[in-house]
Amino acid sequence: MERERLQSLAMEYALGTLEGSEREELTDLIEIRDPAALEALAQARETVAAVGLSAPDAAPGPEVKQALLARIEREETQTVFSPAPRRPGWREALAWALAAGMLVFALVSRRQVKDLRIVTEQLNTRQEALIAQRDGLLETSDRFDRILEILSAPETRAVSLDGDLRPRVHAYWNESLGLVLAGADLPVPAQDRTLQLWIVPKQGAPVSVDVFRPDDAGAALLVAQSATPISAAAALAISDEPAGGSEQPTTTPVWVGPVS
Repeated sequence: MERERLQSLAMEYALGTLEGSEREELTDLIEIRDPAALEALAQARETVAAVGLSAPDAAPGPEVKQALLARIEREETQTVFSPAPRRPGWREALAWALAAGMLVFALVSRRQVKDLRIVTEQLNTRQEALIAQRDGLLETSDRFDRILEILSAPETRAVSLDGDLRPRVHAYWNESLGLVLAGADLPVPAQDRTLQLWIVPKQGAPVSVDVFRPDDAGAALLVAQSATPISAAAALAISDEPAGGSEQPTTTPVWVGPVS
């Protein structure tokens, strides 16, 4: 075990705050009389005692003193090389008695800080979740407001896209507000594929509008914008393309609908 980590564990052990697997790990080293562990523990006890001696008005109650003295006697019986148990000398007992107040304060403070940190992290996580939920609701609300605006505008053009033995897809195109595409029970492309909406102009190559994927239930809802004028469009088409889309269709369109 690294020296720095061993010293850290020994200090927590001396303070009574070492728990779980780390305490078992250090206890195992103490039981086999590991020299480095015994030295680290002795240094930790000396440090804790010194801190206690320098603490003002650290006078514990008699029950704390008795518990600390009993613990010292028990642990020293396990860690010293001599098999004969001994009671602590008056200097050591005095040091631990004076340290008791500081130890109790350190234990309570450490646990309070840990609990406060946990509560703070939980609050931060909850706050982040609420912010994300709020942003998602606002984004969804804005999206549906835009959809309603497109659907209700008098100049919006409706286009039905048909495919062989496939559910019909409906598009609603407003030259200034944008284009809405909606479909249900659509086949879901493979994971490495996507559906891509195209404007087929009266002259020239198809113009990509956007890519989309139906959800697991086959529902699709796309809201997009296009710079192509409706008057220049002959049809809307949807093709199955590689994930990320293509610059031009690489497969025969699955759905096609004339723009009248």
